[in-house]
Amino acid sequence: MLKNLFATLVLFTGLTVAYAEHRVATVDYQKAVSSYLGFAELQQELKEYAEQLENDLKAKAKSIQDEELKVVEELKTKQESLQDPSMSKAEKDKIAIEINQARTQFAQKKQGLLKIKRESELKVGQKNREINAKLTGLLKIALNDILKAEKYDVVINTNSNAVMFTSPNLDITNKIIEKMNENYAKKPTLAPVPETAEPGK
Repeated sequence: MLKNLFATLVLFTGLTVAYAEHRVATVDYQKAVSSYLGFAELQQELKEYAEQLENDLKAKAKSIQDEELKVVEELKTKQESLQDPSMSKAEKDKIAIEINQARTQFAQKKQGLLKIKRESELKVGQKNREINAKLTGLLKIALNDILKAEKYDVVINTNSNAVMFTSPNLDITNKIIEKMNENYAKKPTLAPVPETAEPGK
């Protein structure tokens, strides 16, 4: 255990020395993106997209339910007709097949509805990832402008679990927020940003 602790201290000391030789800055990713002027717009976009998918799903479910109620009454009538002693075996077999087919069809429709529900959830997740990627891309654009002006060598995301402590003096989050909002004011229409990484990393 002491050996591992010593190795960790040596590694940490080595990193500290390495960073001491470069200009280092830190960024609070979550604070930066949530303070962006276009953040609420993107969140609203996600909300409306999810609501639209949910409404479509509810409409499909209502349609299936209404159809099922109608068919249930028809099946009930057919089921009662099987008790008619004057009905031939061939006729009874035909009705029994129709009843089974109707039940199978509705079971399939309900399974299809569950599939649509799962697909909707995946679509919302994908939309959320796209928005996060867009926010990361916009943050990177602002960061690059600052890097060109202030020549930082290392920028650390303080939201990372690997970061235990950073001095507030290194924080450039507010500068990034200011630059992101400045860019938003110039170009408020949010276009997709290519080659973005996952947020928080």
